[in-house]
Amino acid sequence: MPRVWVVRAGGGSLVDEFLKGEFASIGFDMGDLTDAKTLEDVRRAFDQQHPGKFPPAAGNISGQIHSFLNEMDIGDIVVTPTLNSGVLRYGEIRESEPYFEEPDERHRHGNRRRVDWHDDCILRSRLPEEERKILKDRRTIFLLSHSRETFLALPSVGQPCDTPFASDPRQAKLLANIHTKNPGFFELLIAELLKAMGCVDLDVRGGPGDQGIDVAAYVQVPFAGNVEIHVQAKRYKPGRDVDMRVVNRLKSGLSDGARGLVITTSDFKPNVRARAARDAEEVSLVNGPELAEQLIENWDKIPEYFRDQLGPLSGQQ
Repeated sequence: MPRVWVVRAGGGSLVDEFLKGEFASIGFDMGDLTDAKTLEDVRRAFDQQHPGKFPPAAGNISGQIHSFLNEMDIGDIVVTPTLNSGVLRYGEIRESEPYFEEPDERHRHGNRRRVDWHDDCILRSRLPEEERKILKDRRTIFLLSHSRETFLALPSVGQPCDTPFASDPRQAKLLANIHTKNPGFFELLIAELLKAMGCVDLDVRGGPGDQGIDVAAYVQVPFAGNVEIHVQAKRYKPGRDVDMRVVNRLKSGLSDGARGLVITTSDFKPNVRARAARDAEEVSLVNGPELAEQLIENWDKIPEYFRDQLGPLSGQQ
């Protein structure tokens, strides 16, 4: 049965190349893998290219590459996020075998799949909750649905691509209301959201001398202790996008083993997600709709004061 896969396009920065070239591609700094027909072949090639890579990470990445090369098949659907986090592009794999094209300045990923991309789009906010949760997976390649036909029948599929930045009216309202408050409110709201999501020992530091860290917290990792989280919060209005300097500043202030979050009410400049994935893997990026989605999902866990300031939620679908 044809399935549905997600292939991330460099945080959305490579979508135009995918569409114009009628393909989807993967990087991982690998050469021609068209002869790697098994997971063992892929892992062997990966270990040769990346000797000394932490074994669990090497196994995870090798599994993703194997899925792209050998588990996807003709008729499967490929879904890829765009720079507008509310919109997904999708297409159909038209050949059973992958192919390799030598990378160049226009596109640096050589291992590819030929894809017939549709002119319409998928609205993330109208997907069922289960699919929205799966889309939070940060891997480059993963399975979204076991049934192509069931997925294509969803009302979120086949929608116009020119949707607003925040495609869910509740998201738009929350972001607009955040901009009526002061920056201190925003930093406190981020801290409360992280607490609702399971973080502990919250410390709001925003202000002069914060060294790029507005909120610090810890998250418990099973069998591995606490991981420190440093957050840079940017309450920017739409049109004022976050650039790579913010990411680099946060990265430079991270202690060993810490993770960074850049959270903004706006978005990121077109090349930032791809550059961060390559040069700042320890920093994750959260734009306005992604922030609003988490606020909605954790609404009942957020203190009443903040809900009163931002709510009530409306425009429910």
